[in-house]
Amino acid sequence: MQSSRDCIQFFRDTVWRMFFYIESSRDSMQFRQDYIEIFSRQMVFFLRIHGTSPPRETGNNEELNMSSFKLSGRDAEANDQLQLFKTGFTANALGLGYDAGDIDVIIAATGGFNTALAASLAAKEAAKGAVVAKDDARAEAETTVRKYVQQIKVNVGATPAVLSSMGITPGETVSGPLVPPITLTAKPNSDGTCFLRWKRNGNPSNTVFVVESMIGATGNWVWQANVQGLRYTDFGAIAGQQKSYRVRAQRAGETSAPCSSVTIYNVGGESEVFLAA
Repeated sequence: MQSSRDCIQFFRDTVWRMFFYIESSRDSMQFRQDYIEIFSRQMVFFLRIHGTSPPRETGNNEELNMSSFKLSGRDAEANDQLQLFKTGFTANALGLGYDAGDIDVIIAATGGFNTALAASLAAKEAAKGAVVAKDDARAEAETTVRKYVQQIKVNVGATPAVLSSMGITPGETVSGPLVPPITLTAKPNSDGTCFLRWKRNGNPSNTVFVVESMIGATGNWVWQANVQGLRYTDFGAIAGQQKSYRVRAQRAGETSAPCSSVTIYNVGGESEVFLAA
């Protein structure tokens, strides 16, 4: 907004140019009066857009009514104000004594804000989309890494040092002897699965249980799986094929002796088979 001093100086300079033009002009008196009328309209517009109003006649005298041209605090409403002014000014500028250059100035000013506002809104929407994409990527990464962490924590080679190198907090270190689990049972099913259960026998919750199996009566014991819980399902228990299971407890790099083994489809013995649910 222009200061009062700037407005006064503008008045002085313009009035001086006006009278110099009138005195030196050879045109008719009517033309001079038309020029003064155009000048007056220009001054009214100038004062209004710079935050003041021209003198207004009252009942007995003239007073300077200071009013402000102030945009709304909300960008969208401010843009509406500016676009309304541009439309009205463009339609009436020539009749008020302005020319195409003045119209271009108003169009450039109001259009500049309109373009900048549109770019700002687009940037905000893009930022919102980026935040959503970031949150989705984080959730996916967390789910994927958690799955691998669960597998790694029951891996035989996952010592505390190995876990620490990946930022995984090792399980609670519990002192005391490592003992074999007890009460191992095996429930074979007709669909080729076998459900195993056992009891931890005092081993703490951070104990990993190593399931081993053997095909036939005189085969070799081989690793089957590492489990943190107290149950395991073998999906390779072929119906009618003799198979034995045993479980060891493992903690802090140490492994217990195996528990007593159980056998399914025992050749020469009884073996109860269950129908798959």
